Amino acid sequence: MKKEVTVAIVSAVLASVGSTIGVFITFQLSEKAWDRQVSYDERRIVLKHRIELIERFAKVIAHLDEIKKNLALIEIDKTARLAALDQGKTPPIISEFSEKLSNRNIALEAEYSAVLSLMPIYFGPNSKEAVEKLLASKVWYEPNEDEINYLYEALSNELYWF
Repeated sequence: MKKEVTVAIVSAVLASVGSTIGVFITFQLSEKAWDRQVSYDERRIVLKHRIELIERFAKVIAHLDEIKKNLALIEIDKTARLAALDQGKTPPIISEFSEKLSNRNIALEAEYSAVLSLMPIYFGPNSKEAVEKLLASKVWYEPNEDEINYLYEALSNELYWF
């Protein structure tokens, strides 16, 4: 009978130890799976934001010629208003036309600044360096073509940089 009690106690202890080890292993595997999922989700979100920034930058760069044209049209409008003043007429200080063009340029400049401010946050050191070179341009809407290409190259190289 003593042997039977010993076998029962040993069986219970082994079952308890086995259960504890099983729970521990399951917990460890679940924790690793959770960490992998969180890491994957974070990378996916960062990648999404990076792609959006590149798209936004491309759109702003595509509108740089529009800014130059708007500035030329604003200058023409200003000249026309000055000519009207010379003729004794009283035109508005700023025409509705010039105001719309000016507001459009302001919106494009704000988007340009926002995108370039966010790029060093989401990308790596090469992109940060390229952004700094681009920001050093004397006139923001006339960046050097080589600097734009350098930034695009840095962005593409660091798209999956984590």
